[in-house]
Amino acid sequence: MDIRSSGAILRILNIIALADGYLSPNEELLLQSLEKQHRLRAKFVSWEDELKDPQSISCLAKLIAIDYHMLAMRTAVMVASVCRGGDEDSFICEQEERLLNELDGALSLHADDVKQAREDAAKELNKQPSLWQVLYDCFGSQFERPLLI
Repeated sequence: MDIRSSGAILRILNIIALADGYLSPNEELLLQSLEKQHRLRAKFVSWEDELKDPQSISCLAKLIAIDYHMLAMRTAVMVASVCRGGDEDSFICEQEERLLNELDGALSLHADDVKQAREDAAKELNKQPSLWQVLYDCFGSQFERPLLI
């Protein structure tokens, strides 16, 4: 995966993970570490230097190569599903759902593709329910796993 696509996907996943207001310390450390590694590899200081609106899913989606659109959607659904507080059910909250809808619109995915991405995400989560495993599936060994607290 090219560095621009992987960075945009990482940023989108970070935004989605934070949408419900809950992120465990290990999940936060993991996302921060991967984003820092990406910035170092891409040789830029911050997303604010790269994009007019670094919180915009639509702006970030434009940076993702078309070959990775389905991967971005599937992984976003997985992160929304796995990043939840201990008292939450297994559903995706309203804020996360809104961001996922924005993402599928920005990626111009067909309804069948979105349905397939959600089904694939559910199947994958049955095999690997941790955030690190989800991200490793998406990015392979592109980044080093940080030491978690």
